This record gives sequence, C-alpha cells and structure tokens, in this order.
Amino acid sequence: MSSQTLWTVLNFNGLVLAFVLMMLALWARPHWWQAMLTLFAGLLIGFMEPRTEEIIFIVFLLFAFGFFAGFVQPRGAWRALSAAILLAIWVPLNELFALVMNVHLVEPPNPAAGLFAFVPALLGTYLGVLIQRTSRAPRAEPTV
Repeated sequence: MSSQTLWTVLNFNGLVLAFVLMMLALWARPHWWQAMLTLFAGLLIGFMEPRTEEIIFIVFLLFAFGFFAGFVQPRGAWRALSAAILLAIWVPLNELFALVMNVHLVEPPNPAAGLFAFVPALLGTYLGVLIQRTSRAPRAEPTV
C-alpha cells in the first residue's frame, strides 16, 4: 500500500471513529451538540483541504461554519475563540500528518501555511457573535 493510500485510509477511518465517539458523547451529554458539530465540521474541512486545488472553498467553509458557531453561542469572546480553534486546528494538523507520512498531494504539505486557516475561522466566529448580539439589541420605537 502506498503512503498516499494509507494516509487517505487513516484520515477517513479517523473521521468515522470521531463520528462514533461524538455520537456516544452526545448520548451522555446532549448539551455538547454545538461543540461536537463545530469539531466535526473542522475535521471535515481538515480532511478536504489537502485534497483540493481551490483554497477559496476551504476559506469559505471555515468562515461560514465559524459564523454559525459564533452565532449560536455568543456568550463571551473565549467561546468564539474556542469555536475557531475547533474548526481551524485540523488544517495544519492534517498538513503535518501528510508531511510526516511523505504524501504527495495537490500541493506540497505546508503546516505553517495551514496556520492561516485560523484567520477566516476567527473572522467568521466573531462576525457571528456580532450579528447575534446586534440582532438581540432593543430597537428604538419611532416617535410620532
């Protein structure tokens, strides 16, 4: 088996295992659903990123999932930061995993460049928090 095939098999089976573990975690702790959803979206993005030539798709996914994660849990800046970390950490980790396994991808693996995944994730989460907070703001009634 080539290193690229092994890398793909390990990545896919890791996603399946993470899904099963998250199902069990949600069975025991249903209130963790937001973190589990964000974590699984990040795992999917990390799985897809080395396999695509169009990085703008990955940037959009990080931004969009970050927005929704920030929108549903706007209490405190640290929670938005944790959502961005759950989303973006898998991009450089998967790049590092590909580098260690000497896998030849669409582009050569570069874990340092993968750290830029945090930018759209952070922008999305904080925009989600901002939109959520401003949508809850009391609106001024027009005076007659």
